[in-house]
Parts: sequence; C-alpha cells; structure tokens
Amino acid sequence: MSVSPKILIVEDEPIIAEDIADLCTIKGYDVCGVAFSAGEAMVMIEALQPSLILLDINLNDEIDGLELGDHISKKTNIPFIYITSYSDKATLQKVKETSPLGYIVKPFNKEQIYSTIEVAWFQMQKNSSPGWQLDNVNHQLITPLTERETEVLRCIYKGMENAQISAQLYISRNTVKFHVKNIFEKFDAHNRAELIYKLNKMMA
Repeated sequence: MSVSPKILIVEDEPIIAEDIADLCTIKGYDVCGVAFSAGEAMVMIEALQPSLILLDINLNDEIDGLELGDHISKKTNIPFIYITSYSDKATLQKVKETSPLGYIVKPFNKEQIYSTIEVAWFQMQKNSSPGWQLDNVNHQLITPLTERETEVLRCIYKGMENAQISAQLYISRNTVKFHVKNIFEKFDAHNRAELIYKLNKMMA
C-alpha cells in the first residue's frame, strides 16, 4: 500500500492557500498545515515533519520562496513543489538551482495540482527507496515481512527515526517500536546499522 504524502502549504495569500488545501483534501492528501510566511514555514517544517511542501515563490516576507526552497533543499530531505505566477527565464534558472520536484504556474487547476503532486511523489518514493525485490528478501527470511513491516522498513532505510515513522505512517510510536522489534528479530539484527547491512546483502 502506497503512503500518501503529508503536505505543508506555504502561501501568503489566504484565499489561494485555502483553494490549494481544498484541492489537496479532495484528492485524499493530508494537509498538515498552512504557513503564510517563510519564518512560519520553517517552524512548521520542524514541528510537523511534512513529507511534501507546496511552496509559493513570492512570499510577503524578508525571505522569499526561492531562498526558502534553497534552505529546504540543503537542510532537509523534504521534497517541494513551487507554485508561482512567475515563469520568466531568470526565475526558472534560480528555480533549477534549488532542485524542486515540480513547478506549477498560476492560475492553476485541480488537474495540474494533482498530476504534479502524483508525479513528484512517485519520483521521490522511487529515488529514496531501495531497489529491492521484496519477494527475494522475504524468501531469505524464515518469517516474511508483513505489509506494515515493509512500510516501516522502507522508512528505516531512508534514515527516519521512530517519531518520523510514526508521523509518516500515521501510527503511534509504540506501534512503530513493536514493528521495529519484529523486523530486528526477522533479520536477526541488533541495531539499525546491522539491519541495513543485512538488507543490502540480501538485495545484492
């Protein structure tokens, strides 16, 4: 089962922010928050740990969306998509330097929002997940992984801590600990480093 992105919207126009949030909610995405400035966004990124950010370039703040995008790119592993009315050559050059996963030009429609999020999210999942063949891994385990254990294992492989896994999969930290314990037992691993080492050997 694919995990749906937990989205933070950064947009200084409340009406536009509400429109984006509504479109995301209609499509079944979890909108975890809306920030109206870069400063507010940085606080919310730390507190909410979103898995995807929709970021306006023209923010009414000392820090604009491009600077925030650069910060997100360098300081976190959270993917982001720009939403902006700017599409000139100079802006696009600056955009490329911050490595976004998408670019939506205003005015947008729900199809643009949905298709851009879906493609970006697929790419992020593809690039950040190991290229394992689950059947091959399970074949080498005495007791195969459950679907939920597989999701937790993918999060561990990405370097997520238990709190981040809890937020990503919408399960309690105690449930995460339970699954991590079971995964360690199935791989006969005593810590995460040993777990990743054994998983990589199975996928080699």
